[in-house]
Amino acid sequence: FKQKTAYEIPKRDWSSDVCSSDLVDSRQIAAETIAREPFVVALPEGHRFARQSALPLSRLAAEPFVIPTPGRSPMHGQIIAACSNAGFMPTVAQDAENIITVIGLVRAGLGVSLLPQSVETLQPIGIHLRRLRGVDVRVETAIAWRRDDRSPVCEAFLAAARSAA
Repeated sequence: FKQKTAYEIPKRDWSSDVCSSDLVDSRQIAAETIAREPFVVALPEGHRFARQSALPLSRLAAEPFVIPTPGRSPMHGQIIAACSNAGFMPTVAQDAENIITVIGLVRAGLGVSLLPQSVETLQPIGIHLRRLRGVDVRVETAIAWRRDDRSPVCEAFLAAARSAA
């Protein structure tokens, strides 16, 4: 699924969606954060840090990174900021439109990445997910809907999203 800002979604075609909380900026759109989760480090199989259960972000300073495409995900900016706070600017080997592509590129050995911890539920093959030590950067997921939409379908969506979070 391709994340969009509220402004990119045609109003007549849009009722509700799941998105990153900072992608929503509109008086006509309501949003509610339903999850906050930490980043984990994604490493390809055989990586020199793969045996460590947790590592400081600064240890990845010399590594090439695979990160979400700028403007497509707020995670791009969060990753850049986290690396900057750890004392380095990441060398971006490749950007990718979505998390599944990031996982595939890490698996192929193009670099390392920071991903939301919930990626662990996918049980991705060919990569190791490790905790970050000394970094408290969290990814937020939000639900968004038209403020004037009180339809049963919208209400059911909101209830389902809230209970699944």
